[in-house]
Amino acid sequence: MQTAVVHDLASAAHRSADRLFFWLLLAHLPLLYALAPLHGTWGVALGIGTPIVAVACLATWLLPGTFVSRATVAAALMLVSAVLIHQTAGMIETHFHIFASLAFLLLYRDWRVPLVGAGVVALHHFGFDLMQRAGSPVHLFNHAGGLKVVAVHAAWVVFETAILVYMSLVLAAETRQAAALMAMAERMGEGDLASRAAGGKGAMGDAVAALNQGAGRLSDSISTVRARAREVSDVANELSTAAHHTTQATSGVAVSLTQVASGAQQQVRDTQAVAAALDVLGGSIDGVTEQVAEASAKSAHAMAVAQSASRVVTQAMASMEQIRASVLEAAEQIAEVRGYGERIGRITAVITEMAEQTNLLALNAAIEAARAGEHGRGFAVVADEVRKLATQSGASAMEAAQLVAGAQEVTSRTVATVERGASQAREGAARAADAGSALGEILDVVKSTAQDLGSISAQARDISEASRAALVAAGLDDRAGFMAASEANAAAAEHAASAVEEINASMEQVGSYAQELAEIASGLDREFSRFRTVALPGLHVFQPEPAAA
Repeated sequence: MQTAVVHDLASAAHRSADRLFFWLLLAHLPLLYALAPLHGTWGVALGIGTPIVAVACLATWLLPGTFVSRATVAAALMLVSAVLIHQTAGMIETHFHIFASLAFLLLYRDWRVPLVGAGVVALHHFGFDLMQRAGSPVHLFNHAGGLKVVAVHAAWVVFETAILVYMSLVLAAETRQAAALMAMAERMGEGDLASRAAGGKGAMGDAVAALNQGAGRLSDSISTVRARAREVSDVANELSTAAHHTTQATSGVAVSLTQVASGAQQQVRDTQAVAAALDVLGGSIDGVTEQVAEASAKSAHAMAVAQSASRVVTQAMASMEQIRASVLEAAEQIAEVRGYGERIGRITAVITEMAEQTNLLALNAAIEAARAGEHGRGFAVVADEVRKLATQSGASAMEAAQLVAGAQEVTSRTVATVERGASQAREGAARAADAGSALGEILDVVKSTAQDLGSISAQARDISEASRAALVAAGLDDRAGFMAASEANAAAAEHAASAVEEINASMEQVGSYAQELAEIASGLDREFSRFRTVALPGLHVFQPEPAAA
C-alpha cells in the first residue's frame, strides 16, 4: 500500500511539473520569434526552435508523469537555450537562460533530469565551440572563446547540477516520508493505531515523530478506556447479581413477616378465647359445690387452651428472631451494594478523565497535522473523529455516573427502611416474650386450680379469690389494653412486611440500573474495539521507499 502511495505522490508531482513546463515551453515561442528579426534568424526560429518546443509539448501531453517526458523537457529547454544564444550572436547574458532552466528542472524532484540537461549543455558547448572556431555559421560566444572558456562554463554547470541533484534527492526523500505519513494516516483512519511511520530528518521527520507519538498515546488511551469499560461491565454484572440475590432474600423476609402478622392475629383470637374461658370459670366458682365436675372439665379445657397459646407465642418469638436476622442480613447486603455503587462512581470518574485526556491528545494531533500542511489533512480528519469519540465517551461516562448516583440514593433509602424494619422486629419479639411470660403464669394458675378441685366444696371462696388473682396476674383485668397491644403487634408485623416489599422494589430498580450500566460499558467497548492497538507482524512500520520512475 505504501509503495502505491509513494508512486501516486511522485506521479502527481511529475504530472503537475509537466503541465507547468508545457506552458513554459510555449511561452518561449514568442521570444524566439521576437529575436528572429535582430540577426535574420527566422529559419532557425521556425525550423529548429519551433519543432523542439512542439516535440517537448507533445511528450508532456502524451506521456505525462513518465521519465521520457521529463528527459525530453530537460533536453528541449537546453536546446531552446542554444537557439536563443545563436539568435543573440553568442551574447554572454543569454547563457543565463541555461542556469535558470536547470533550476526549473528541480520541480521534477528527479536527480536524473538535471543530469540529462547538463549532458545536453555539455554537448552543445563543446560542439558549437569547435564549429564556431572552424568558421561554421553558428554562434556560441560573442568573442574568440576557446576550450578554456567552455571549461569555465562547464564548471559552473557542473556546480549547479551537483546542487540540483542533491536537492532533488532531498525532495524525493521528503516525498517518500510524506507517502509513509499518508499511509499511516490511512491505516489510522481504518482503526489501526499500532502502525508507525519511520522517522526522518527536517520538518517532515518532526511531523512523522509527532504523529507516531500522538498515535502511541491515543492507542494507550483507547486500550485503557476499553479495559475500564470491561471492568465497569463486570462490576455492573456483579451488582445485578447481588441485587437479584437481595431481592430473593427480601422476598423470603416478606413471607416470614406475613406469617408473623397472621400469628399475631391468631394470638389475639387465642387470647380472647382464654379470657372467655376464665370468665366462665369465674362464674362457675359461685356454684362450685354443685358443679365440681363441670368446673374440673372447664379447668382442663383452660389448661389446654393456655398450652396452645404458649406454643403459639413460642413460635411467634422464633419467627420474630428469624425476621430480625433476615433484616440484618439484608442491611449488610445493601451496604455491599452501596459499596459497589461507590466503586462504579470512581470507575466512571476515571473513564471521564481518560475521555478528556483523549480529547486533548486528539486536539494536539489535529494542531500538529495542521502544521504539516496538505500532507497532514487526512490525519486532521482522523484526529477530529477521535476527538468526537472521546467527547461521546465522556458524555456516556457522565450519564453512567448519574445513574450510579441515583442507585446510591435509592440504596440509602433502602438501608433506612431496613433499619426501621429491624427495630420493629425487635419490638415485636419483646412483646411476644412478655405474652409468653404471661401465658406461663396462666398455665401455673390453671394447674393449681385443677389440683385444688378435690377440695372445691370446702374452699370455694379461696378458689374464687385465686381465679381473680389469676386474671390480675395475666393482665386480663384490663382486657381492652391487652387486646390493643396484641393488635398493635399484628399491625407492626404487617408494616414490616410492607417495608420489605419496598426494599424488594428498590433492589429490582438497582438491578435494572446495573444492567443498563453494563449495556453502556459493553457499547463503549464495542465502539473502541474497531481500533487495533496491538501491532501485527510486517504491518506496523512504514519505511520510506524509493519512488517508481
